Amino acid sequence: MTGDASDREKFQKWAETLEMAIGNPLYHWSHLELKKYFGYEGHLCGETAQEVWDLCNEKIRTEHLTARKMVKMSNVNLICTTDDPVDSLEWHRNLAEDKSFATRVLPAWRPDKAMYIEKPNYTAYIDKLAEVSGVQIDSFEALKKALSLRMDFFQSMGCVVSDHGLEYVMHEMADEEEIERIFKKRLSGEAVSRIEELRFKTAFMLAMGEEYARRGWIMQLHYGVKRDN
Repeated sequence: MTGDASDREKFQKWAETLEMAIGNPLYHWSHLELKKYFGYEGHLCGETAQEVWDLCNEKIRTEHLTARKMVKMSNVNLICTTDDPVDSLEWHRNLAEDKSFATRVLPAWRPDKAMYIEKPNYTAYIDKLAEVSGVQIDSFEALKKALSLRMDFFQSMGCVVSDHGLEYVMHEMADEEEIERIFKKRLSGEAVSRIEELRFKTAFMLAMGEEYARRGWIMQLHYGVKRDN
């Protein structure tokens, strides 16, 4: 939850929202977590928000209930985070060297920003990817090379899984020349048409799938994702 409001105000709004979310997994997850970690078996809503807030903070204070402690309580052996190709993964390296935390924390590859060619900040992202990968990205082939190099880095940090956030299924085939034309058009600052967008995304997903197969990575497709809303 973003914004400049205080943590207490944000929690209040979350509680008020939750009472309208019956049937949504977030409703059940929230109450399961309240019971497991804080012993609360009531109903979190706008009216009980203060009670739950006080209970949880007291539990955190008296039992030194940290995030790591809750992970241990849950018997978690492995955590996979979702990470962008340009990420440094510095915290994964730090955690790998931290012998006090037994749970493994590995990155998962989330290259959505490299695919969403229609976004207004797409070219700025490609510039960032070029900087991080050391590849001059002036073609679709160069984009694939840059991503492959970043996959090498992710793999060196233990990554063996991808996670694609997709709003819909796309399948609009085009030849290599057409994909190159579309990509270069977007790099020049021009907007792409809907059909060009779908053709590029189809080629992108196929290229990623081939690379994952070559590496033996798992390819996850997370459908129904609505971002930036």
